[in-house]
This record gives sequence, structure tokens and C-alpha cells, in this order.
Amino acid sequence: MKNSPVETGKIIPRSAWKTLSRSATVLIVWTSGGGFLVAGFALLGDALLGGKAAPNFWSMVLGGSCMSFLGVIFLPLAVWASVTIVRRVTENGRLIIGDQQLQYVTGQDRVKVQIPFDNIRDIDFKTYDVYHFAGKFSTREKFHYVAIFLADAGRADTVLAPAVLEGDTKKLKCDVAILDCYKTPLYTFYHQLVDRVEQQRAQDSAGEVRLQRLRRREKPSPSVRDVVGWIAVGFVALCFGGACCVGSIFWVAAPRRGGPPPTVENPVPRITGDSELDRALADVGADWPAWQNGAGKLANMQPNAHRAVVAQKLAAQADATDRSKRHAMLRALVVWATPNEVPVLIKALDDDNVFARHDVLNAIGKFRDERTLAPVLRCFQEDATRGPAAQALRDMGAMAEKEVLALLDARDVGPLRRDVLDVLKDIGTQQSVPALQAVATGKDGALARSAREALKAIAARTK
Repeated sequence: MKNSPVETGKIIPRSAWKTLSRSATVLIVWTSGGGFLVAGFALLGDALLGGKAAPNFWSMVLGGSCMSFLGVIFLPLAVWASVTIVRRVTENGRLIIGDQQLQYVTGQDRVKVQIPFDNIRDIDFKTYDVYHFAGKFSTREKFHYVAIFLADAGRADTVLAPAVLEGDTKKLKCDVAILDCYKTPLYTFYHQLVDRVEQQRAQDSAGEVRLQRLRRREKPSPSVRDVVGWIAVGFVALCFGGACCVGSIFWVAAPRRGGPPPTVENPVPRITGDSELDRALADVGADWPAWQNGAGKLANMQPNAHRAVVAQKLAAQADATDRSKRHAMLRALVVWATPNEVPVLIKALDDDNVFARHDVLNAIGKFRDERTLAPVLRCFQEDATRGPAAQALRDMGAMAEKEVLALLDARDVGPLRRDVLDVLKDIGTQQSVPALQAVATGKDGALARSAREALKAIAARTK
């Protein structure tokens, strides 16, 4: 589209900061590649200096070779991604709401996207949920986009390049998707575009010209991606120095000829009679890194006949002042806990570490203890812990139904009512039916659909 004239009108440039912050993963790839190379070369160098007679010679050669190979793989990927980001920043891309059409222009006059206003059937402002999975935890992030629906996507004067606008139109179910990567806030851009299309329709037709404009009480909350970008940049800056020192750490930690004689370990106190279990319990009460290793071993063991003793030892360490140690002890305690440790688990639901609260919530519901109901409901009403708290309520079963049902009467709580309906779908009884029927006939279509699904599930359980 080099020969297409560039429209005059409202110019909306791309935001360099948003482009960089949403590509912060590239910095992590750079750091990983550099760290792997440094660590690999350090191990290989130490192995060559020590010779084949050095302890763990082949282990260091194998480890160094693998790390060097990963570094060689990561760095070209980082270079390619960095070139892509720099090109986006320097190409001076911008959206133009012109007199007759919407354009995306780069450089001086290169028109890459062109959409005549008379070919726009509808415009909508939508929200899309993205789920990020990390082990057994998951987080849900919302991002907003402007969805454009065309009357005829094959028109000769319409040029579409979805990759240029960064929108996956198949997944987002529209012809053109514009994401929030411009200096003008996306919500403002949406209304500017709707206003311009309505003006164009008013000039071309004396009939109905207004689009069905999105009705919102307030602007949508900003995407957390910018915040994540700052966190990622800070994380990379913090880890870069550590990654560069990995090789030195391996070099210092590797055993060498002529070194000091191995230290004799202190005898392990006999607590349970199981040597492996006794060693882990002894490590739990020692200094770092022994307590970290001991807690990790206990968290990965299957509880046995010594469960009560192990749980008691872990509960005694669960109120440690060190945040990392407290989390490690709680992660092991939820595996070994008995009803006697329920008060310790309840106290842990006030911990400032959200991941520690997640670990506790994943186990506390299985005790079906009345004392846990109130703190679990409090966690259920918090966005950061709602997912694992919902599972805890499901584990409690019908004993939590009355309190969960009361949350249906809450107002202006966003997605909380939908999650309440999802929980009632699994634990609800005939007691919940009247309230669910009221929601099922309400005006909120999404909530009504969830309520009908809950009613079907209850009916199936009561047959």
C-alpha cells in the first residue's frame, strides 16, 4: 500500500514504553543465555584445570557442555526478538483516524492497514481473559482490545494485516483487533473511532447512524501488563548479577584435590527411628540451607505412621520470622498436618506471603473444621487467593453452603458472584435452589447461565 495516500486526521502514535514493557521477557532470555554461557564455561574451565583425576570431572564436563549449549540456543533467540522490538519502536508506527478511513502507517507514507469507515459494520470494546499457569497455581489476567467487524473483508480498498496490529483475530473473534499499545488510552481511542464512524454515517445516510456504544459505569481497570513489565525489568536487573556469578559459585562449590578433609557430620537425633525422616527433621531445626533441604524433603514425602510427630515439629517452625523459612515449613506442614495443626494453618492464612496462603488453602478444606470456615471465606473474597479458597470451600462441602450462598446477595463485587455460583454448582443442595432460581431469571446473562448450570448439577445430585 505504498501508493495509497495517507489520511489527515487524528494521529495516535505507538507507545515505545508499552512495547518495551510487554516484551520484557526478551530481557529474561538475554539474562538466561548469558548466565548459561558463563556457568558452562566456568565448569568446563574448572574441569580442564583439574584434569581427569579431579573428582566429578565428567559431571562438570557434562554440566558445562549442557549449559553452554543452552546459552548458544538462548542468545540467538534473544537477538532475533530484540531486533523485532527495535524495529517496532523505530518504524514510527501510528494509527490515523482520517476523513474517510482508519489507517495504520509506518515511516513517511507506508500504509500497512486501511479500513474505510463505510466498510465498518460494528465496533466493540472487549475484554479477554488470559490464564498463566505456574505449577499447581494459576493466575488470570484481563486485557482489553477494540474489536472491529467489517461488512466486506474482501473489498479492494480494504487492506488487513492483523499481525501489524498485534491482534489474534481468530482467537478474539473479530476481523481486526487493536490492542493497548498506543499512547492514547484504548478506551479513549474506542470512543474517538465510534464518533468518527457515526459522523461518516450521518453524512452518507439520513437514517439510523449510531452504533451500539459500549455502556460502562466507569473506565475499565488498566491492564496489569505495564506493572508486570516494571517487575520483569527489576527482576532481570536483580538476577543479572547473580547469573554472572553462577560460574564462580560452581567453581567454589566443586570438590578439588588437595582440599580440606571432609567434615564429619554430627549424629542425627533419633526421633522416629526412620533414618531418612530423622535426618530431615534434624535439618528443619538447623540453619540455612539445611532447613531448606529438610523442608523440601518432607514436602515431597508421603505421610506415614510418624505423621503426628513430624507435623508437631513442622508446626513449631511455622511461625519463623524468616519469610522464606516460614513458607518452606508451611509447604511441608500441609502435607503432614493432622487436626491438631488446624490452628497453625488458620494463623497462616494471615501470612503476608500469598503463595504460603495458597499452599494452606489447598489443604485446609480437607479437615472440614468449622473453625476454618470464616478465614477461608475471607480469602475467597480476595482476588489474590480466590482460586485456592474456592477449592477449599469445595473440599468442605455442604458445611460451607450457607455462608457461600450469603455472598450471592453482595453487590458491586465484580466476578465474585460468578465464582460463588461455580462453588455452589459443586456443593449446593436444595437450600440453594430458591436463590439460584432468582439469579437464573435475572437480567445478567452470564450470571443467569451459571445459575442454571448450578441448578442442573444440584438436580443431578439429588436424584
